[in-house]
Amino acid sequence: RTEAGEEVLYNGISRNSALSICIPAYKDTADALLSSLLHLKYVQHCTLLIYDDGSSDADLTKVLARQILRFPGPARLITADRNYGRSHARNRLISLAETDWILFLDADMRPDSDGFISRYIDAASNTHGPALIPGGFSLKYANPTDGTRLHAAQSLKSECLSADIRASQPGRYVFTSNILVHRDILASIRFDNRFKGWGWEDVDWGLRVAQSYPVKHIDNTATHLGLDED
Repeated sequence: RTEAGEEVLYNGISRNSALSICIPAYKDTADALLSSLLHLKYVQHCTLLIYDDGSSDADLTKVLARQILRFPGPARLITADRNYGRSHARNRLISLAETDWILFLDADMRPDSDGFISRYIDAASNTHGPALIPGGFSLKYANPTDGTRLHAAQSLKSECLSADIRASQPGRYVFTSNILVHRDILASIRFDNRFKGWGWEDVDWGLRVAQSYPVKHIDNTATHLGLDED
């Protein structure tokens, strides 16, 4: 248990990882995401960090712990004693990550291709200095229902955009559910903890980052599975 009242489960020691995969979660097993990560190229060269933001669910903790133990690289599950909100969860993951590059994925995402990790590693290798690299959204593996078709239509229109379109307004189209970012940016521009609950902190943060650092949009999409009811 940490001084912050967190329970921590370790699986392996992080040494020489190419990047840290950081997943904030709240009452979500992240099963589709974590299962898909196991089959991605070069994922064994990554460290996995999951922050459960006070779900207070012993059964859920057991599921996440099993996922940690299955991961082929170093992994850690941090379980908060209460719910703090997504800004706090992201900032806490940043403080725990030990690599220069951090890949943020939301718990309800699923990478769209086997080369998802390797494409980000290549992008980082070809980037000189700190940068923010958003990969983009899709609904490739989503299955909209009658009750979620409105959100699916909105997402296709305004979020599932090519890198060329997103690059025209780089700060606007930063969705932190799928981004690679250098830790120097995260050290100087943190997520605003005044945002409570889960939402909009990424829009505020992306606009602030774009004022000071390069934002390099690429086509390396992940599916948003968590469509909302109308």
